[in-house]
Amino acid sequence: TVVIADFKTCVAVFKDANFSARPTYLTEVMGSVMHREGDHPTTNRGVVFSSGTSWDQQRKFVLKKLSQFGVGKSKLEDTVTEQVELLMKALRRDARAGPVKLGEKLSISLVNSIWSIVTGSQFELDDPLVHSIYKGIDAFIDQTRLIGIFMVFPWLRHIISYLGGILDEMKTQVRDMMKAIVDDHELSFNDGSERDLVDSFIAKIKATEDSKSSFFGQRGRTNLEQNMLELFGAGANPVATTLSFCFLYLAKNPEMQERIFEEIQDNVGLDVTVTLEDQQRLPYTTAFIHEVLRISSINFIGTPHMNIRPGKVGDYDVPAGTTVFAFLWYIMNDPEYWEEPRQLRPERFLTPSGTFAKDERLIPYLVGRRQCLGMALAQTEMFLFFTALVKEFRI
Repeated sequence: TVVIADFKTCVAVFKDANFSARPTYLTEVMGSVMHREGDHPTTNRGVVFSSGTSWDQQRKFVLKKLSQFGVGKSKLEDTVTEQVELLMKALRRDARAGPVKLGEKLSISLVNSIWSIVTGSQFELDDPLVHSIYKGIDAFIDQTRLIGIFMVFPWLRHIISYLGGILDEMKTQVRDMMKAIVDDHELSFNDGSERDLVDSFIAKIKATEDSKSSFFGQRGRTNLEQNMLELFGAGANPVATTLSFCFLYLAKNPEMQERIFEEIQDNVGLDVTVTLEDQQRLPYTTAFIHEVLRISSINFIGTPHMNIRPGKVGDYDVPAGTTVFAFLWYIMNDPEYWEEPRQLRPERFLTPSGTFAKDERLIPYLVGRRQCLGMALAQTEMFLFFTALVKEFRI
């Protein structure tokens, strides 16, 4: 295993197509964790944990269809804004009764932003089943923080049952949900009329005759449910966690909260909805979000890559099959680049004239061919949800 804590080396390695695979044992661990009876036997499934031709096929198709149905376009902003308004309504009600735990409500609102594009449906914010699933997902993430141990001792995946019933219950609930949604779409499917990503996937499966394709038959169905699972889980938890850090830092730094509120009030107004176009009018607000992304660095060591052929990491030769991590926390907190990195300073992302300035070393979504495919959605959600809550509530 190689861990890269140098920005330039990280960029060079992760932009190299040779290092775009996932470690075989990670694919096996995650494939076996979420496997259910009736799945295709392959563990090389979905987009996030797959490799090779299957990853390339699935990634291209999912990106194309998400774009077709609105991700990265004004339609996405409209969808997110609708979810923001529903969340605000729920918070106005719940805040009257006392302190509000934002995590789960944020997660469900955030996943709804993508779920209408994926399945054409949405969840109720108070849906007990969805709350139960998210508790299971959060528990799974919390209890597998030492996932790195599986990278060193992959045979430990065979005793992953130490997680108890939490994982099994969550897996059963979420896989049952995905199966029911796909079953329902198959019953109402109208060839030539694609309503959402699931319809598009079904059409692709029906049209695929090549038995080696990742879209063929039961393998295609398994990939569809895995992609839905990844968009459902990974699509909400990281953004909800980052937003929770944003609100924590606001609560601890009331002067920053007041400055952001005044910037929104003076440059946009409190009686209008903040839009993505307003980002240029809200440089300090945008800088604050980026600084929280940097200092919290929730994806602290990234998702591991693997090289298919012998390659180089900096000046070092590494054999094929080497696991390579990017130590994102260090890269975004490197004291040789960031002055007093453990201090929250939104001004890092402001020019002397007060405009927002990007920094190439802020890489919470990683870099290269396996950069997070949900980056555009995450950035849209964070800005719109954050500004809406700061505008209306004192945290």
